[in-house]
Amino acid sequence: QPFDNGKGEKEARMMKLLAPYGAIYEEDLGIRVPAIDEAKFVVVSHIDLIPLFNKGFAKNEVYSLGIIDEKEIISGALDNTFTNAVVMHSIFELRQQGLAKDVEFIFTEEEETTSAGIKTYLRKYGNKPFFINLDVTNDGQGSHMSIEYDEPNWGICKQINREFNASFTIDRV
Repeated sequence: QPFDNGKGEKEARMMKLLAPYGAIYEEDLGIRVPAIDEAKFVVVSHIDLIPLFNKGFAKNEVYSLGIIDEKEIISGALDNTFTNAVVMHSIFELRQQGLAKDVEFIFTEEEETTSAGIKTYLRKYGNKPFFINLDVTNDGQGSHMSIEYDEPNWGICKQINREFNASFTIDRV
């Protein structure tokens, strides 16, 4: 399901599962699971889908990307629902074990359009922690996942850098 600015089924289900871990929905940001101690790390996973996929899901249609190893790959399930699930599972496991107390987890909105979610986070909370941004991307470039920093995202990175004095690596991860 696509997100819907805090009113969608996706956010409601995520909030229900993350509520025991202190999750908060913040307008124009998304879902934030605060660190227990002072945040030294922020793990980011966006909750919106590519606009074309949003339109497809809104019409209750499924867009297939093809067959890999006899399994159908559905658009939108990978970007970025896959990393949402990985981050949520990490929260469940780490917090139940009393680990990662200095890690904040955020599920940002509008990554595919204006990056409003991460910009709102940086305005409200600053850029002192180390950010780890998870995204599914670059399949056509020989990588299935990476931290986005370059084309077509370099323009967004430069905008964020100008506004918040953030920095980005040129190393593909």
